[in-house]
Amino acid sequence: RSWEDQSEMAEFGISAMPGGPPVSTELAGVGILMQQDPADGIVYVKSCVRGSPAFRDGRIKEGDKIVGVDEHECHQVPVADVRSFIVGPVGSRVKISCERPSGETPQVYEVLLTRGAPQEDPSPPAPAPLVPTPAPAMYSSMNSARGDDQQSREIERLRKRNSELEDLLAQAHTQLRERDSDMARARNELQAKESELHKLRVEAQSGKGALSRQSEELEVLQRRLSEQVAETRAQLHDAITNCNDLDSQLGAMKLKERDLEHSLATEKQQAALRETQLAEALRKAETEAASLEQQLEETRRALRRVEEEGGEGKLHVQEIMRRADAETTELQKKLQMERDNSIRRDEERQQAEQAVDRMLAEVDRIKDAERRRRESEAAVREKLFASQTLLNQARVEEERCRSYSMETHHTFAQWQADFFSNKTTEEAEEQHYFLA
Repeated sequence: RSWEDQSEMAEFGISAMPGGPPVSTELAGVGILMQQDPADGIVYVKSCVRGSPAFRDGRIKEGDKIVGVDEHECHQVPVADVRSFIVGPVGSRVKISCERPSGETPQVYEVLLTRGAPQEDPSPPAPAPLVPTPAPAMYSSMNSARGDDQQSREIERLRKRNSELEDLLAQAHTQLRERDSDMARARNELQAKESELHKLRVEAQSGKGALSRQSEELEVLQRRLSEQVAETRAQLHDAITNCNDLDSQLGAMKLKERDLEHSLATEKQQAALRETQLAEALRKAETEAASLEQQLEETRRALRRVEEEGGEGKLHVQEIMRRADAETTELQKKLQMERDNSIRRDEERQQAEQAVDRMLAEVDRIKDAERRRRESEAAVREKLFASQTLLNQARVEEERCRSYSMETHHTFAQWQADFFSNKTTEEAEEQHYFLA
């Protein structure tokens, strides 16, 4: 089987098969198919491309070791580097040093070849028919009959041998054509695989680009969400601090409100008691005043009788009148004093009620502030929940992108394993061959 690689031959400016598509002639090799032994790093000649300079030279054989190219030593040098040493401009010459196992002492030789594309490889010429060689003169002179018999047998043997060789040559041609057909199919499969690999690489590159863009967008979104979450948390912290302050103020105001309510209740009880006492005192004073008025009226009537009668009773009545007037004046003063105290207590009660009203208004203001604070806190919590939801969605999207990326890498790795690893033994060996 021929082991040439059509794509690599086209890459280096040569044509693997006669009549193949024209390729660039800037670079070329000499048509040696090489393989490196991974154990000792020695590069071996697998075969020579038909029609190539190495094939036409005929000195380089399968199994020879390549030990040097020009001034480069090739011991434990990667086969790709050895190929780069051999490949060069078309028409230039390259010196290849080879070693051929030959008993205990290997045979080292050098070959000077001209880089270029393979030429038309005509079918090997059919072996020329063997022409019977005339017998020497001394045999014809000694025993002509015996020589003719031996010569006839020899000619017959050579003809049989020639027929066998022609059959073998026909078989070889048939096998060669089959192998060339297999190689063409293998080349087509390789080109199809390479086309699929190129498509997968393009898809992988585009997928990587899309994933990178999505990753950048996700990073930007995560940064924005993180900033929003941090700002929202700061607002929530401020709101909680204000809430605690308002709770403290509200607690103090509630205590003060209870104290004021207790004081107001006490004042109301005292005011009611004082009003009751004042009403009782007024009632008594009015009763006394009415009684005094009645007594005064009786005294006046008695005075008029006395005046009508005359005598000492007049002075006595006047004294009684003075005392009655003094008692009336004193009673009026007490009544006025009680009225003034009642008015002052009413004013104090009104002032206390106004203070309670102001305190209740302050409590209402604090309650309204607490309500607004709770509404603001609820809005901040809703904003924080929305930001957390967006962040979770971004994380889910990032995880989906990572899963898609892992699936793409897994698919590409599986295809690569199928293309490069899961091969037949013959395809696995062919993978390690390098054409120069």
